[in-house]
Amino acid sequence: MTFSLVEVLLLLTTIAVLVLVVILSKTGQKLGKATEQIEETARRANALEPQIRIVLKKLEDELDHLQSVTARTERVVANVAEVSDESRRVALDLVHDLEDLQLPQRYRAAVAGAKAGMEVLRAANGRSR
Repeated sequence: MTFSLVEVLLLLTTIAVLVLVVILSKTGQKLGKATEQIEETARRANALEPQIRIVLKKLEDELDHLQSVTARTERVVANVAEVSDESRRVALDLVHDLEDLQLPQRYRAAVAGAKAGMEVLRAANGRSR
């Protein structure tokens, strides 16, 4: 049994077509599975969307609240700085007035210490701003 060239080529072509069909079938199955996974992922994402929107809204509300608290805190800090400055000024005026009273020597040391303390407070408060 001898095969002619045409028969051999026909046999090879048939084998090639069968291999191609098998490859296309496997590729189609893989694409089908991938499509199903993509659809499942899309369904999950759509199911999570309302929850994500709720979380984002809560985060936005919290951010607004934090901004409000920050603004109030900044106002309080400014008020504390003003009160501290005024307290230091009044205390230094008192110390100067006490120095002018010509108190005995032992009281002068206390007044000098208080004055030094006020100066340290002013220097420390100036650095913290």
